[in-house]
Amino acid sequence: MIQVPELSKRSSETDFGERLRFPVLCRWCAAHLLCGALVAAGLAHGTVALAVMAGAEPDSPSSRVDPNFAASTWASVGSVVQGGNPYTGVLISRHHVLTAAHVAGDDPEKLEFVLNAGGDASHRLAVKTIHRHPEWKGFDPKKPNDDIAILELAEAAPAQVQIHPIVTGGLRQGMEFTAVGYGASGHGDVGTSVSSTSTVKRVGRNNVDRLIPDETVSGRIEGFMFDFDGGGYNFLGGDGLGNDVETTFAGGDSGSPSFIHAPGGWALFGINTFIMSFPDGPTKSSTFGTGGGGMIVAAYREWIEQVVRSTMPVANADFVPPRWLSAAPAGIPCAGTEQSCGDDATEQHASTHRP
Repeated sequence: MIQVPELSKRSSETDFGERLRFPVLCRWCAAHLLCGALVAAGLAHGTVALAVMAGAEPDSPSSRVDPNFAASTWASVGSVVQGGNPYTGVLISRHHVLTAAHVAGDDPEKLEFVLNAGGDASHRLAVKTIHRHPEWKGFDPKKPNDDIAILELAEAAPAQVQIHPIVTGGLRQGMEFTAVGYGASGHGDVGTSVSSTSTVKRVGRNNVDRLIPDETVSGRIEGFMFDFDGGGYNFLGGDGLGNDVETTFAGGDSGSPSFIHAPGGWALFGINTFIMSFPDGPTKSSTFGTGGGGMIVAAYREWIEQVVRSTMPVANADFVPPRWLSAAPAGIPCAGTEQSCGDDATEQHASTHRP
C-alpha cells in the first residue's frame, strides 16, 4: 500500500470528516484504498487493498475462513475479479452487486463476479453495466465520500443464495459489525502474509467507533470508522473484541460488506472502502493500532433504488428488488448520550488509505 502524505492542516468545511474534526479521514490522517495492486499503481499517493486480518498467534488467518457452502450465512458475498485481481462485493438482488466505486473501473468486460455458493467458484457471472455513484470523483484521502457502485449482472445469481436486507436506521457508535471479504490476511502484530484469492473469504468483527455525517445533507450519517485494537493500541476508545475476534481490512477487501445483527437476522449496513493510520501509531498497513472504515449503505438508498428500477429485467416476475429493514438494531448510544452518532464526536487525527 502507498502511504498518503499528511493532509493539509485545514480542510474545507465540506470535507468528509471536518464536522467531526476530521476523525475518519481525519486531518493529519493517511488514507488508503482497500483495493489491490492494479488500482494502486494508478495512484500517486494512495493505497488500494483490503483483507480480513487475524489477531496475533495462536489466532490464524485459516481460523477466519468461511466455507464455500450454498447454505453459508455469507454465500451472497462474492469476489469482484478485475483483470485477474480479486476484490469483494455483495448481492443486493439476484441481478445487482454492491461494491466500492474504486473497485468497479470503467469496463464491465474486465469484471467478473465469482460466487462460492456450493464449492470453489461455483458461479462465474459476467457484468453487464457498471453504475458508480454520480458524486464519486476518485479517491481523495480528505474526502473519500460516495465510494460506492452497483454492478448490474448479465445473468441472475442462483436463487438458493440468501440475500440479506439493508438496514436503514438505529446505527450507533459502539455497535458491533461483521465484515466478510476476499482480501489478503495475516497476523495483527505482523501484517499481511497470505495473498488474496477469489475462492477464500474470511470473516471478522469489530465495533463502529465513529459514525460520520454526510458532507452535504444535514443530519444524515454517511460513513463509519473503527480502530484495530491489539498490542496495547486503542486509538478511538471502546472495548476491544479480543484477539481471536477483532479484525481490520487488507488488500482485496475493497468493496466488502459489513453486517449487523438486527431484529429478524443479519442485515447489510456498510461497504468497506479504506484503511488508515494514526499519528504516533503504527504505519504498517493492517496491523494493530491502525484502522479502517467505509460507506453506510442506507445513505445511498435513493440512488440504489433509482439504479435498480431503471435496470429491472423486463417482464421478469421472479425479480426481487433489494429489501430495506427499517427496524432499529440494538446499539450503543453515541458518546454516552441519546444523540445519534456524528453530532459531537471527539477530535481525532488519522490518515486514510484505500485498501
